[in-house]
Amino acid sequence: MRPSVDPEEVLQYLSWWAYVAIAVGYTVFVFRSDIISKIGKFIGFARRIWYGQIDPPDDSRASAMKIEGPLSRVMLIHGWFLLILLCSLRITALALPYLPHWMTDTFDGARHVPTSVTDLFCIFASAALAFVERLLLCSKPNMP
Repeated sequence: MRPSVDPEEVLQYLSWWAYVAIAVGYTVFVFRSDIISKIGKFIGFARRIWYGQIDPPDDSRASAMKIEGPLSRVMLIHGWFLLILLCSLRITALALPYLPHWMTDTFDGARHVPTSVTDLFCIFASAALAFVERLLLCSKPNMP
């Protein structure tokens, strides 16, 4: 006998496009500071070219949390964390009918989006996962 799940529960109805959107959003969230710095460097370089000041970009203000190591290491770590994220979301979606009603009952969150305790838990767990991944990516790789 399966307990009832609120029909407005968001996690219950994730399609494959939702998983792709979550993976892209997570990737942007993890690499956001690097993306912003690259865009800022490009805009600054374009402005210098426009005004005739062709100087190399200044990297002296680089962030302390800079990603270290080769691209293959970064992609391997990010791939594993994406796999963990997507598998845990799929397991959560399959486990929804077995969770207590207070965890799946929706309430009006911000902007009248139906939200449940399980949705909030998944958001905070994803943020914690991104934090741990960022710590691993910014640590120096152990090279023999």
